[in-house]
Amino acid sequence: MKRAASNSSRSSVAAAWGLELTQTSAELVRLERNGTATLKVQRRETFPAAPFWSSGSWDPALVSALEQIPQDQPLAVCFPDRSMLCRGLTLPKTSAAATEKMVQSQANALFRGGDERLTWTWNGFADPVNPTMQWILLCAAQRSLLEQLKRSLPAQRSLEVLVPKIMAVAPAAAAVGSALLVDLSDDSVTLALMIDGKLLRCVVVDRDPEEEKTSSNGDSMVPAWMRQAQQSYQSLLDGIPRERWPKEGVLRAEDQETATKVSLTLSTALGIGLRAESADSGAAAAARLVLDDATTRTISFAASTNGEQAKPAAALRPRRAAIMAAACVVAILMLYAIDSFRASWLTRQLDQLHAVESTSSGIERRLAVDRYLEKNASPALPGLDAMLGAAPPSLSMNSFGLNAAGQFHLSGILSSPNEVDEFVRKLQESKALTNVQLRSARNDQNRWAVELTADAAPMAGLLLSTAKTPAPAPSPSPVPGVVPAPALAPTSGPTTKPAQRGGK
Repeated sequence: MKRAASNSSRSSVAAAWGLELTQTSAELVRLERNGTATLKVQRRETFPAAPFWSSGSWDPALVSALEQIPQDQPLAVCFPDRSMLCRGLTLPKTSAAATEKMVQSQANALFRGGDERLTWTWNGFADPVNPTMQWILLCAAQRSLLEQLKRSLPAQRSLEVLVPKIMAVAPAAAAVGSALLVDLSDDSVTLALMIDGKLLRCVVVDRDPEEEKTSSNGDSMVPAWMRQAQQSYQSLLDGIPRERWPKEGVLRAEDQETATKVSLTLSTALGIGLRAESADSGAAAAARLVLDDATTRTISFAASTNGEQAKPAAALRPRRAAIMAAACVVAILMLYAIDSFRASWLTRQLDQLHAVESTSSGIERRLAVDRYLEKNASPALPGLDAMLGAAPPSLSMNSFGLNAAGQFHLSGILSSPNEVDEFVRKLQESKALTNVQLRSARNDQNRWAVELTADAAPMAGLLLSTAKTPAPAPSPSPVPGVVPAPALAPTSGPTTKPAQRGGK
């Protein structure tokens, strides 16, 4: 899942092509530099998209146009947002290997059962809400659509960028502060949360324009897709501090009249002012990603397969291979020596501990071992594994994160109250989590929206909890005429069972 760095600077590229695929048309745009920072649309053509959706092939005129593109001018393609699924979450800053493992686990939970149908990739950057954390943007798309797009291109035509439309137009909407970006198409509405020029989350809602016509004829009922957009907007704000919620937004559509009409109704439904604007060309926005060298800062499916970027094969030379093999052997021996030293130190400490565990110095040695384990093992991954292992199959996560204080925060949707109780019970029984609290659980159209928090259990104290149970003190002889007090149940060290807490 590592990202391959760009092999060459895009500043030398003078022109790039963008292709936007919609349900009705395919727009091809050529974007070029004019010697300054300004980009100029030099050529724009539109072709029918019906052949692609019906047979998987492009219109012959579009194929001819693609074949005429020079090899030194890269091609970027964007596809409809309704063909993708996007989720955003916050994770602690850690090593690249640990981050990749956490992202892989999160993707397995989010896209469970979709391995055969979905291809996913991700991008990470500093969390604009909490600088001590990192924000992860996960995006999955229909595998069949991506493969069909790649197959339909001419054989000699390489693909530089392959993105959903919202990923293409979002970088151009960079602004300071928080904002809501709404992209309106004929069959869907995309809501995207932007903070300090970063796309944090987005959600797509299917749209039926016929409902709007009915409402405009005198029916005061809000269209169903608008009510769904209202609920989806709340999920975008989940976990975001209220002071960072957007105060205004932009609604873009091809038809300016439609954009103005919908923005008035949707502003009321969402409780946020929306300014109507003309929609950006997805083709031009995709080509701009290449010319601005922004491909490494956004989601792209051009060369990704389930989070892994394709890398060019390096030429293998015998001398280089021998040097690499020798370096690997030395590294393995060093790691083995370090591991052996740690194991030897820990074994000596435990042996000495067992020898003096009946004295007060035994407690000090236990604490020394615990401190060593606490410094050399992060509670983030055990806690994450515990939450993913306890999650029911029907769980659909809206957000998931771990703050700097070591507290997990999860919100999602479950199918029944029994699954809610079972999920919370398993989390409370986990040794990797403490203080598990169900913050809220509400019924929403026969599905349960839950929000819970849990603290990551530190390593220190785990060994102390295994101390032997002290023998109970002998009962005093009964005194005639005095009723003895009930005996207290023996305890097993300093551990206590956390109190069960219900949801709000």
